[in-house]
Amino acid sequence: MKLIILGGGFCGAIIAKKLDKRQDVDVILIDNKLYYEYTPSIHKLISDSEYLDKITVPFEKIVKQGKVIVDQLTNLTDQYVETKNGKIPYDYLVISTGVDYPIFLDNQENVFTLKSSKSAIQVNQKIVNAKHILIIGGGLIGTEIAGELVTKMKDKHVTIIHSKDKLIERNPTKASCYAHKFLEKKGAKIIFNEEIVRHEDRIFISNKGSKIEADIAIWCAGIRWSPDYLNGFDPQIFTNKGALKVNDHLQLHGSENIFVGGDVCSVSEEKTAQNARIHGSFIVKNIHKLMTNKRIISYKPKKRIMVLSLGDWSGILIYGKIVITGIVPGIFKYIVQWITMRRYK
Repeated sequence: MKLIILGGGFCGAIIAKKLDKRQDVDVILIDNKLYYEYTPSIHKLISDSEYLDKITVPFEKIVKQGKVIVDQLTNLTDQYVETKNGKIPYDYLVISTGVDYPIFLDNQENVFTLKSSKSAIQVNQKIVNAKHILIIGGGLIGTEIAGELVTKMKDKHVTIIHSKDKLIERNPTKASCYAHKFLEKKGAKIIFNEEIVRHEDRIFISNKGSKIEADIAIWCAGIRWSPDYLNGFDPQIFTNKGALKVNDHLQLHGSENIFVGGDVCSVSEEKTAQNARIHGSFIVKNIHKLMTNKRIISYKPKKRIMVLSLGDWSGILIYGKIVITGIVPGIFKYIVQWITMRRYK
């Protein structure tokens, strides 16, 4: 049986590792890089590029019997995957290509996103000579980036602008307030209820006319689903926002041999690395069942622990309405990273 996995993030990597062990499964992992990266910690590369070794591992250590292909997807049908270098047929397919982080500005000079370790290292190189740094978006990613900067680069002036009335607004008020107070105490300036709409020669202008001077900006304001390689499929597979519709078994709408996991799928839950990994383990179980002609199981989103870091020694742990702040969550997040990377090394 030939299995192709598109994307080697949290979902794709765990599927590749588990199914590569089977002699009756030919695993092919396709990604645009040669290594797995622990994305919840890529913001740490902003202040320390050498941290890269702690959060990456070559795919060859994960896929030992199968094959890793570094290439760009160009097309996908219900029978084969097409890349720039050819067509590859499959029996089962997993789509776990994640999401895109677009910058909605015409002038994108010195404006960056943190969608990979490569882009984080780019910011690391640019930030050395920057005095004023603007973080556009105060969600989970923007808040963690701000925490990294204010605790490790105290000579920088950090400003956060957020379109909502509080940071990490989808989370409990206690978590939002702690993040707000922590960052302001460390010197960050926070502007609420405004969004950046224009950039002119180091001046960022908001929809309310505010002008913020910054040497570089880090864009953390939203995501976009953009699986362009699926244009040949029925448009009904896409949600209104562009995510891929899945049934209760995480199968692509209308397909029995195509599974979807991670941020790209339409499951209504927080888009976290933890959930992507759980999707991967669930998909492995259903592929096993299909291969043995057993009834597949249904996926049910659950309330899960989420941890944000604010530098190395502080953080926020959230579980439903329960919020724990301070050093314990900070250490806990590092332990989770260490355990995860040990799984692949």
